[in-house]
Amino acid sequence: MVIIAVALGLALGIQAWIVKPYRIPSGSMLPTLAIGQRVLVNRIGMDFSDPHVGEIASSIPRETPSRRCAGPVAHVIKLGGAACAQPEPARSGVNFIKRIVAGPVM
Repeated sequence: MVIIAVALGLALGIQAWIVKPYRIPSGSMLPTLAIGQRVLVNRIGMDFSDPHVGEIASSIPRETPSRRCAGPVAHVIKLGGAACAQPEPARSGVNFIKRIVAGPVM
């Protein structure tokens, strides 16, 4: 019984902080990742290095961005600053797995 509890605790801890399994739901990553393919996402990779062009990254978008930051009304993004003054409070339940196609202008 103790072994099962320890194994379950380790599995949940690893999934919470190190790697997490996901399934690719759409064809947006074709031909690199196929629909229905399962991937393991490294959850600590971005803590030690910056993203680079060509890398595949995962992110969790905000649930409902406010009208002042996104939407049909035009807004101005100041260089060197964030698009929104305050972070949006709630996160969506959907995870995005996308390819980084552009980097900062040097």
